[in-house]
Amino acid sequence: MEQANGLGNIGFFSRGSQVNRFVFVEGCDFVTWPPGGQLTFAKQLVTCFSPAEMVLVGFSSDRSCYARWTTLRLFERDYEFFSLGVPAHSSRKPLIPERVRTFAQLRRFRSRIKRSDVTHVFTQSPEALLALSDWGWQSICHRMAGTENPLLHSRYAFAKAWASVFESRLFHCLSRVDAILVCADEQTTRDFIQRSNGLLDTRSVRHFPTRVDTRLFTPHTYGGSATLRSLSRPLRLVTTGRINHYKGWQLIVDAFRHFTRWHDAVLVFVGDGEDRVKLEKYAREEIQAGAIRVTGFQDPKEVAKYLQTADLYLVGSIKEGWSLAMLEALACGNRIVCTDVSGAGEMVHEGVNGFIVRVRSPAEFANVMERALHLSNYEQVSRCIAERYSVGSLRVDVLKAWPALVD
Repeated sequence: MEQANGLGNIGFFSRGSQVNRFVFVEGCDFVTWPPGGQLTFAKQLVTCFSPAEMVLVGFSSDRSCYARWTTLRLFERDYEFFSLGVPAHSSRKPLIPERVRTFAQLRRFRSRIKRSDVTHVFTQSPEALLALSDWGWQSICHRMAGTENPLLHSRYAFAKAWASVFESRLFHCLSRVDAILVCADEQTTRDFIQRSNGLLDTRSVRHFPTRVDTRLFTPHTYGGSATLRSLSRPLRLVTTGRINHYKGWQLIVDAFRHFTRWHDAVLVFVGDGEDRVKLEKYAREEIQAGAIRVTGFQDPKEVAKYLQTADLYLVGSIKEGWSLAMLEALACGNRIVCTDVSGAGEMVHEGVNGFIVRVRSPAEFANVMERALHLSNYEQVSRCIAERYSVGSLRVDVLKAWPALVD
């Protein structure tokens, strides 16, 4: 298992390197939908490769470009783009799962998508890999945002019944992949390889942490700083990201209730998700009193503002890949209290810039939050950790992890 960490010969893999053109296939619109870590990475990757090096397949609100190659303007550059359809912007659960829709559209338009001049492909969603791994590519690179079987925590009740079949098929598809970029800590990555029962070649698997834009997420952008955080009263506790069961919102609410026995504080959920109504019902009294706020979806600039004025950042997740939300909090100089998710041990130096809570007990979580308030000199430590995973090294690391792309 190899590691891509941006510490290699940057000069060799510079922007001037000769890169074989590849297609990036993702069930997103590369702009705003669907919000989350995979869209963030998709946009990061697009900024690293020019239109001469990359073409895109995804969704578009422009119905006129449906099912054909056209152009998509991103970051002041025009990329060749194939539209699979119109994105489902509704926050309600769609009748047909988006993963199924993406898979079906890719299979349907195979003959139009596959081009003789593009023989390499990059994917980061399992449904895309399942749909196109047998198309005869010269090489495939697949980024895994996490190692968990997504059907085990799907919003659709029927999905769990197909989880074992799905995983078996996924491992067979992964066995065709030249570079598997796993966004998880090394132990979780090893456990994932073992789950494949010998199907995965360990030489193709790369430990590949999530990346953060440390220029946007910074203690100083928009005037945010540790000084401003220390002056804000009541204490501001912040958690960000999708609001669903696996993000552990109930643990955070219950811990907050313990915490407010000792401190005047406000808890802010920055994000949205399928459990938002459940959260708002569960915390109705605190929301009505202004002690808990739910902001709904916010763009990255607004997320950064909330992080820059946080006294403490909280993560209650049951499972995570290499958490982008945690990296963004670190980049803003926050101290963190989190559950024992993948990557936590490398992002949180216990007793220095935060603590890891290893039991899902609201009382224990609140006690650790109290301890975290007494940490000092944490901002520089958090920022230094985030810099290790800066998006600035992404192009270098992709080319190192996927050597077939470089002539």
